[in-house]
Amino acid sequence: MTTFTAPPSVIDKNLDTACATVAGEIERTGGKASLLLAFNGAVLAGLASVADEDCRL
Repeated sequence: MTTFTAPPSVIDKNLDTACATVAGEIERTGGKASLLLAFNGAVLAGLASVADEDCRL
C-alpha cells in the first residue's frame, strides 16, 4: 500500500497560521483572566474587612 503526501497547499498554510493565532489569543486571554481574578479577590477582601466592622450611628 502506498501513501500519497501532497505538498502543503495554501489552505494548509492558512490553517497553520490561524491555529497559531488562536493559540496566542488563548494565552493572552488566560493572563487577562488571572489578573481580573486577582483584582476581584482584592476587592472582595476589602469589602469583607469593611463589612466586619461594627456600624455606629
